[in-house]
Amino acid sequence: VFRLEELGIKHFQKFIDTQPPAKMHKFLSFLFDETAVKTWLSAEWCKVYDEKFVHVNIVSPLLRWRHEMQAVLRQLKDRLENVRKPRAVQPATEPKPFNLTRPRPRAIPVPEKIPRLKPHRPVPGSTYAAPSELYSLAKAKELNKKRRRNCLKRRRNVRRLAPRRKSRKRRCS
Repeated sequence: VFRLEELGIKHFQKFIDTQPPAKMHKFLSFLFDETAVKTWLSAEWCKVYDEKFVHVNIVSPLLRWRHEMQAVLRQLKDRLENVRKPRAVQPATEPKPFNLTRPRPRAIPVPEKIPRLKPHRPVPGSTYAAPSELYSLAKAKELNKKRRRNCLKRRRNVRRLAPRRKSRKRRCS
């Protein structure tokens, strides 16, 4: 309270809010009561301190801040009585369209030049043709068939013409 000039009302209000409102209202209403400060409180303080010090440093600051402290005391009293301030009715919010920026048109990228390639070599014919070994095997089979037929024909002819006797099996060559 004695350093109220240094703190200011706002910071002093924070100190008051840390304590129970009933006790602070009773204490501050007693402390800032003009009749009590001028009469018996100053007399009691003068018994302990010098009279000039009491009037300059204690009584005059209390009387000077008395009017500002009345508002603080009213707030404490309202808080004790659970009085709430009526809230001002705010007008309804009017929607506004968004202020969006138009996107810039995207630049068309420059097409990459496709390089000309050398003409490719044609696929060799042997890739899709049957191997030459198959042709040679097929020819060999054909030749073998012809030889067997010829051999069979000769045997039949020989059997017809020759008398029947036991003979060794001959192989055609």
